[in-house]
Amino acid sequence: MTAAIRDLRPGDLSDAESVVRVRRAALPFVISTVEGVSYEPSCAHPASHHRVLVAETPDGGFAGTAETGIAHDSPQPGQGYVNAYAEPARRGAETRCTKRLTKQPAKELETA
Repeated sequence: MTAAIRDLRPGDLSDAESVVRVRRAALPFVISTVEGVSYEPSCAHPASHHRVLVAETPDGGFAGTAETGIAHDSPQPGQGYVNAYAEPARRGAETRCTKRLTKQPAKELETA
């Protein structure tokens, strides 16, 4: 299965709802809400370059999500994070998200 990776669309409730559904399936012990997911990108520290990504299937379905950024307050420069999750029926989408991110030059991630 091929999945297109893109940024979460600000203000798109269906995107946020899909991210919440995947996070709840992967992490049932973590509280996740549509409002929280929608607010995440706007409240992140600018130096963290925090992004919420979604993986879509060719038919428009939702395969998974990832959040990524730079640990701007780390004592070691250049530290970052990727947390990727997939729909239980579509395992593997999180791997594709991570592979795409690790192939991008750091400069490109900072400006995206």
